[in-house]
Amino acid sequence: MKFNYCLLLSLLIGTLSCEPPQETKSNTVTDVIKASPTSNEIKEGLHVFNYDNSKQKRAEINYTKGVKNGVAKTYYKSGKLKQEVNYVMGKKDGVSKMYHTNGNIYKEAFYENNEVKQRKYYYQDGTLKSIAKYINEKPTNELKEYYKSGKLKTKYPKILVKENDDTALYDKVVLEITLSEKRKNVRFYVAEDHNINVKTIDIAKYNLHTVNMFDKRGVVEITIPKGYGVMKRIPIIAEYTTIGGRKKIDKTIYNLSVSHI
Repeated sequence: MKFNYCLLLSLLIGTLSCEPPQETKSNTVTDVIKASPTSNEIKEGLHVFNYDNSKQKRAEINYTKGVKNGVAKTYYKSGKLKQEVNYVMGKKDGVSKMYHTNGNIYKEAFYENNEVKQRKYYYQDGTLKSIAKYINEKPTNELKEYYKSGKLKTKYPKILVKENDDTALYDKVVLEITLSEKRKNVRFYVAEDHNINVKTIDIAKYNLHTVNMFDKRGVVEITIPKGYGVMKRIPIIAEYTTIGGRKKIDKTIYNLSVSHI
C-alpha cells in the first residue's frame, strides 16, 4: 500500500516555595488599609495603623485623595521593617522590598505601572537566591537560580517522552510525558511551531495546546488511520515549580515518525 505522510494530530489535551517571612496574612498592606464599611473618610497624608489592641505600629501609608501614593511600609510585631511598597497614585511603580525577620532583604519586586517585570529573592543571609522575569505578570523562561555559594544552578529535571504505538488496535499513538525528577505543579503543553521561542505560558500568543495530566504525567493521543503516517517534530513545553520555589519553563523537541500500514 502506498504510504502517505499525513499528520492527523488529535490532541486530547487539558491541562507547575520559598520561605516567606513568618507573619499572618492579616498583616499585609492590603488588609491594614481597608476602611470601615460605614466610613466616608477620604484619606489624605500619612496614616499610621497599629496591631489590634496594641500601640505597636503595624503600617504607615501615604494617601493622596484617598489612594496610596508614595512609600507604604509594614512592620513585624518586633518593630522591624517588613515591607516597603512604592505607589504612584494607587499603582505600584518602581522597587518594592520585603525583609526577613532578621532584617536582611528577602525579596525585591520591580514594577512598571502596576505590572511586575522582575523579582529577586534572597537567602536569609542576604545572598542572591533567584531572579525571575515576567511578561504580562507571567513567569518566563529566563529564570536564574543560585546556590548560597553564588554559583548559578544549571541542573534541572529533563522532559521525558515515552512513545506507545497502539496503531494496530486503536489507530493511535500515545505519548506519555514526564519529568526525570518529581516537582510540584507540573503541567505540559504542545506548540504547533517547533521554531518558535516560547518565553512564557501564553496559550493564544504561542498557539499552545494544554496536555491532559494524570498524576504529573501528561498524555497526548495522536490518531493515525490505517494507511497513513506521521512524521513530525513536536515541541513540548514543561512548566513546574523548582525546589527553590520559582516557576520554571523548559522545552524539548520530540521527533515522531510512525506509519500505520
